[in-house]
Parts: sequence; structure tokens; C-alpha cells
Amino acid sequence: MESGKLDKTDLRIIRKIAEDSRQPLSSLARAANVSVDTVKNRLDAMRRAGIISRLFAEPDLAALSLRTFRLYVDVSAMPEQEAARLMRTYRQHPACQWVARGEGAWDFILRFSLPSERDFKQEVEEFMNKFGRFVKRKAITLGTYQAYFPPTYLIGGTRTAAITLDHSRKPAQLDLLDYRILEALYEDARLPNTQMAHRFGVTPEVIQYRLKGLRRQGVIHSYSAWFNPEPAGFHLYKVFFWLQNL
Repeated sequence: MESGKLDKTDLRIIRKIAEDSRQPLSSLARAANVSVDTVKNRLDAMRRAGIISRLFAEPDLAALSLRTFRLYVDVSAMPEQEAARLMRTYRQHPACQWVARGEGAWDFILRFSLPSERDFKQEVEEFMNKFGRFVKRKAITLGTYQAYFPPTYLIGGTRTAAITLDHSRKPAQLDLLDYRILEALYEDARLPNTQMAHRFGVTPEVIQYRLKGLRRQGVIHSYSAWFNPEPAGFHLYKVFFWLQNL
């Protein structure tokens, strides 16, 4: 990778790691037809450059008794420093999964994962207390069913099956260790079992057993990756349809 540009090896690594971001470096090396050291160096470089922004365990939020909400905001006369403060605030917010700034009908979109509509209402009130003087209009949605495709097909991979989030499923029975493992892998899907074992005061075998249980219950949906599509020649767009009388 030179100056943020991706070559064929980088794209092969991205395709494979988006399919399973926890797989061994040796598997990635075989798929990219390069050495393990080359994969490690390329992967580290792409993470430093922000091309791969996160490697994470994709949880089934319904299994965690969480629901997904979105807040759409159209602003007026917002100074750049306030826009930057908004982005900074919600990047660090524990209940905000992501915040996006764009052009078009909505200037900001925020996604929250929370137990109830009451919790989301409180978050909206807090947002308006902080930034309401700039808000022209806003809209909110509650997610009941979602399906999305990992973006590997954009860079020469196959279009894999949709990842679905069905909020009608029953919550899983989890304990504190399960939640700590999920939190660690949401931050870094490649965190070794040995490091988690040392951090949580258990053996690597216990971590492996718990991971198998989380996958078996569907609590961990997949190990995925977020990557910046611009170096591959793509831009991200969202289209919104507001329906009635269905």
C-alpha cells in the first residue's frame, strides 16, 4: 500500500478479513498468496491509515436485550467547531454504535443500541439540550428487522448472505464473563484468547469454550470489519424511503 492506494494484495486481504476478521494470519496469507509477515505488515499499515477502521465481533443485539434506534438530524448555521464537537461526543458515547456526517436530506445520523424506547427518548432529549439550537428538523426510527451485506463484493469478492438482525428473538442467558468477552471482541476481534484469559483471570480453554457457546447461541453473529471504501474507488450513499398506507 502506497499513499493510501490499495493494490491487489491489499484488496485480497480486505476481502478475506471482512468475511472473518478473527481468522489466523496464516489463513489470510494463503488467500492472498503472500507470507504471514507480509499480511501482518499490510494489515497493520491499513489499520494505521484508517482504511480498515475496525475489526470487531458483530453481536446479535436482540440476544443482548437491546434494540436499535436512529436519530436523523438536519441542522442550520452550525459552526464547524460545534459539528466537530457533536461527532467527537457521539464517537465516545457508550450507547451510540456509530455517528455519520453527510450531505443531503440529513446532516447527521446517529445509531443507538438501548434497552427501551424510554432510554432512547432520554438520549434524544440530551442531544437536543446540547445541540438543539442548531436543529432545523429531526426524525427517529426504531429498528425491528435489518439485513445488510458485507461490502466485500465491491472489491471483487462474492456477495455473501445477508446478516440479519431480528429483534423478535428471545434474549440469550449470559453472565458477566460472557459480556466481558463480547466487549473485548467488539473492540478488537483479533484479540488472542490468551490475552483475554489473562485479563479476565481464567484459562484460554475457558475463553474458547465461552466463544463456542456465544457462536452456538447466535450471540456473536460474525467477525467482521469496517473499511473505508474511498481508496478502492467507492463512496458511501444512503437512500431513505418514507412509506405510508402499507
